Amino acid sequence: MKNILLSLVTLLCFASSTTAQEHKFFKETNYRKKNISLSWGYNRSSYSKSNLTLKGDNYNFVIENMIADDAQTPFDWGVYFTPVSLSIPQYNFNIGYYIDNHWSISFNVDHMKYVMRQDQTALIDGYINEPNNFYNGTYVHQPVVLTSDFLTFEHTDGLNYLNIEVSYTQDIYSSTKQNFIVEAIGGAAAGISLPKTNAKLFNYPRHDDFHVAGFGLSSRVGLNFVFYKHFFIQTNLKGAWINMPDIIIRSNSNDRAKQNFFFGEVEGLFGVMYPIKKK
Repeated sequence: MKNILLSLVTLLCFASSTTAQEHKFFKETNYRKKNISLSWGYNRSSYSKSNLTLKGDNYNFVIENMIADDAQTPFDWGVYFTPVSLSIPQYNFNIGYYIDNHWSISFNVDHMKYVMRQDQTALIDGYINEPNNFYNGTYVHQPVVLTSDFLTFEHTDGLNYLNIEVSYTQDIYSSTKQNFIVEAIGGAAAGISLPKTNAKLFNYPRHDDFHVAGFGLSSRVGLNFVFYKHFFIQTNLKGAWINMPDIIIRSNSNDRAKQNFFFGEVEGLFGVMYPIKKK
């Protein structure tokens, strides 16, 4: 990841040094209207603590203030820049359309990985009444160590937030010939959560399947560095709330989990932009 950031800084410095001496700040470039943009990139994410409710025929309990982390793939050029492996890391995909020079609408996929921190100590509230289960009992805010024989819980393929965003773009800087442009972007989005939840509770078989589990709301701010009006590098800060009331934790059963939490995300994307011309 450090190599990527260093490459981006070098590229931006080179672009800035090769533009004309006269510069323009906060001046309209007026080139975005009816453009389609397409971008791909990667992210790091962090999650707030959450209460995880698990409910089945013989148990109903809440794990309070559960801690989780992301799981970005260690950087490797062969993974991050090879077509067959692009979707292995935590990634972002975006396709958008500029309605006018400022306003755009886009479809986005935020592919993140949410991993419950194993062996943490958390408070449990509720009951477990399973045949021959070591953890049977009634719990009233009692501490329990979340070992692998109690619960493993991940959205690792992944915590997929599919959303529609409306955003506004404002020029900040442009070289004289508009070969290098810096833009500020702000947007708001709503969409569905389509996780592939990897869960194993007690001695039940592991469950791992895609399922529409809930929805999300998000907003973001970012900077877009545009080269020759067709190529860009984009950096974003995003905040979101995810509510998943219908998480499947066991195959072929009605057992469910539910949780909601906030996440923060840092994104870096590469993209292309091209106008749609009328015949």
